[in-house]
Amino acid sequence: MTDEDDRTVEEPARSVADVDGAKHPVAAFDVDHPKDSMSRWDWGQTAVTVSESKGQGGTRATAGPAADDPGPGAATGASGDGPHAARREAVPGAGAATGADADDTGADRRSGAAPRAKAAAPGAPRTPRRAAADAAPDGGKPAKSRGRSAPRNPERTAASILAAAIREFAEKGFDGARVDVIARRAGTNKRMLYHYYGDKEALYLRVLEEAYGSIRFAERRLDLARRDPEEGIRELALFTWHYFLDHPEFLSLLGTENLMKARHLKRSPTITAMHSNFITELAAVLQRGESTGVFKKGLDPVDVYLTIAALGFFYLSNRFTLSTIFRRDLEAPAMLDHWGEHVVATTLAAIKA
Repeated sequence: MTDEDDRTVEEPARSVADVDGAKHPVAAFDVDHPKDSMSRWDWGQTAVTVSESKGQGGTRATAGPAADDPGPGAATGASGDGPHAARREAVPGAGAATGADADDTGADRRSGAAPRAKAAAPGAPRTPRRAAADAAPDGGKPAKSRGRSAPRNPERTAASILAAAIREFAEKGFDGARVDVIARRAGTNKRMLYHYYGDKEALYLRVLEEAYGSIRFAERRLDLARRDPEEGIRELALFTWHYFLDHPEFLSLLGTENLMKARHLKRSPTITAMHSNFITELAAVLQRGESTGVFKKGLDPVDVYLTIAALGFFYLSNRFTLSTIFRRDLEAPAMLDHWGEHVVATTLAAIKA
């Protein structure tokens, strides 16, 4: 069965297709193995009933039903919680008080033991277990314990799938990424993955939208509209450079999609509006700089951003080959800091009046 064949949804859950990366990013590239996967419990064991008889026949141990399904002769006052707990039937000797109110006559008759006393005489001292049974609701009968998994959290499941998908697509590209690996990393299954995201291509597009939405969301913290124009461009250039350094997955995803000539990104209903807002804000900064005589007239905000992004993207995408060709360690911290300042200086030199 291929990844795309297994699409049946056995557990309907509320869809979270409205997760908006631009408004509420899901720590897009902090994509270590998810730790929110739900635990599964196995309640398949059978309890053991131990009968201790001081009459004829000695002591016997027999397999019986689980503790939450007592048989006709089982004592139900034993301590222990859940179906794994073993029960012990204490058969009283002379003068001993019983530890439960169950009618064990039938069980004694079947085992050949002498009939047991059904209850202690009125006014007789009560054993601690009998006292607890009298005080508990429903005569001290143990509550049934059922093995149930924790309640499903649709938002958390969708976010875990998305984080795992970002990692898988960034590492292996679109063709090399596997849906079953993504589901396993997210702690879920392929049916739930298809339920939330449709198919592999739809999930990949959602990954691209999340990647772009995360950087655009982070850029808003720069608050360019309130900054001095020259300072604003400097901060934008440094932010872009450091974002590329901190999120190599972003560059990997862009490289993968460019190899496919933006085939998936062209189908996104949100990507154009997302970048339109950013370009509008950058254009306002350039216009303010132009009005004060700091920047050249008629600057294109797209040209300015391409200058910033190209200087950082080319350096990092080719750092291994360039380091080999020029015998320089382009990953050395000093070289990275130097290049960040070079990006700033080159951008400002291109736009200043």
